[in-house]
Amino acid sequence: MTRFPDLDALDARLVKLSKFIESLHEPSVAAASLQPARTDARAALVPPPQLVRAVGWLHATLAYGPIPARLVYARASLAGIARRTLERAKRVLRVRSGVSQRSMRHQWQWRLPDSQGAE
Repeated sequence: MTRFPDLDALDARLVKLSKFIESLHEPSVAAASLQPARTDARAALVPPPQLVRAVGWLHATLAYGPIPARLVYARASLAGIARRTLERAKRVLRVRSGVSQRSMRHQWQWRLPDSQGAE
């Protein structure tokens, strides 16, 4: 039987992780003056900070095991992550989605590729 972690504690950790990831991508004035100006080709290779934040958030969210997709969408919305950005993060992490048949009510679950239980 799979036990989900305490969701309030998980929320608190996700908020801390999100703030940390955001702080990594806030450019300082000194750092900006040391970096060369980006060319158009180079700018295309750098992922948008929203995607980087969403990837980190999604990875932390799914690190404990499979979670119902509806819950992932709801918590991402509360964290300020757009649905489309979440879908891109899902593709980057190669998140697996499958229908859980362990209960009377079938529901879609997301899991990281190396975790067990969603399919």
